[in-house]
Amino acid sequence: MAVSQSRLPRWGLQISERRVILLAGDLLAAALATALALWLWSISAADRGYQYYLQQNITWFAVLIPLWLLLVYNSGLYELRRAAATARMLPALLGSAGMALVLYLGVFFFAPRGLLPRLVFVYFIGGAFTMDLLWRLAYINVLVRGLFRRRALVVGAGPLARMIVDALDEFSEQQYDIAGFVDAGPSAPSAGGLPVVGSAAGLWAAVQQNDAAELILAVPGELPPVLFRELLRCQENGIDIVRAQVLYEQISAQVPVRHLPPDWVMTSFVDAARLNNLARTVRRVADVLGALLGLTLLAVLLPVLAPGIYLESGSPIIFRQVRIGQGGRLFTIFKFRTMRVGAESDGAPRWAELRDPRVTRVGRFLRRTRLDEFPQFWNVLRGEMALVGPRPERPEFVAELEQQIPLYRLRLRVKPGLTGWAQINFGYGASVADSEKKLQYDLYYIKQRGPLLDLVILFRTFGVMLGFRGR
Repeated sequence: MAVSQSRLPRWGLQISERRVILLAGDLLAAALATALALWLWSISAADRGYQYYLQQNITWFAVLIPLWLLLVYNSGLYELRRAAATARMLPALLGSAGMALVLYLGVFFFAPRGLLPRLVFVYFIGGAFTMDLLWRLAYINVLVRGLFRRRALVVGAGPLARMIVDALDEFSEQQYDIAGFVDAGPSAPSAGGLPVVGSAAGLWAAVQQNDAAELILAVPGELPPVLFRELLRCQENGIDIVRAQVLYEQISAQVPVRHLPPDWVMTSFVDAARLNNLARTVRRVADVLGALLGLTLLAVLLPVLAPGIYLESGSPIIFRQVRIGQGGRLFTIFKFRTMRVGAESDGAPRWAELRDPRVTRVGRFLRRTRLDEFPQFWNVLRGEMALVGPRPERPEFVAELEQQIPLYRLRLRVKPGLTGWAQINFGYGASVADSEKKLQYDLYYIKQRGPLLDLVILFRTFGVMLGFRGR
């Protein structure tokens, strides 16, 4: 028997709304931690009172709060699967506090004595970790497992429908309660243990019977008229509707290249990926400034790293290789050599593996710290690369991959980058399947790129380097 509309749940939040709530909680935790740090500092520093210290040091809120939010983002705590499980959340939050401690030590040892108050960092780190931990535990136990769990139906029962169900299981733990599939037409039976609970003509009845608050539309191509009418009826009654491809982007930060509508490139990608003249100029200025800073660091590191490479495996110190850049143009990339000489002595290109036996001991250290990429700041200065973008690939691999992976050549619409969204989320690719996964991240970046996302990528890359998490 169908239930009444009043019984339909309204508390379940959409993906973007959940992230806003996470951000608001982290913001409040960081603000309270800053206020606590200033209070403790006022006690230990003098007897003028907390109000005086708060007035004199109000700018700390503008420094410490954004810093903590960047650290939390860098640890992946806005990935819904990680945010929804204590076992995944706690190590990430500890990582944020550890990175903050590294920054504090940098201030302590390298800042001129008397320039900055040091104790406030210690108080802030302890307070931010404690308060954010309490907030995140409340989010998991009260919101995720209780009020905001979202009950949904998947409209469709074919490959696209099964893809989004698998993605929700992988990336969005406990955020959705999928009641089943609504078979929208002649398609293969559903898989994964979920039932087919209705048909296109009975969509509204299925929504009522299953107390669904959201419909995930997983029907490729044009919608049948009867399904379109039922979807409008559901929408008129307050049911949220989201396309499976859009939801996949939201929860995974990837573009599902195997399940895009035929007109996706023209309607969803081209305009989003285009930059105006001002944006291009700002990005180029940022690239040049970043390249100059990077080359300065390279000049400092070269006398330390070059002897290590030479003593273990001889010359050359700098490795050169042809890559494909923006618009398919070829250029020569520069890297510190990490493999033994003659790694491709037969002349056949080979994928770099996760634990590649061709990598030297010094090369393994360079890769884990990403220091092997520093010579590419020269490519950035020359305009062949950017600081952030898809990693440049070898022409031989591009020729193979564009034959096997849909839309692979779209990644050539922008300059390749020294680091990128795929690099910090996936790392090295050693197969066609890995390259497809990286492409999904690359297309997401090209579509969503902007100053904030670039800053996040650079910041997380810095975390990868400090944590020896490069591959």
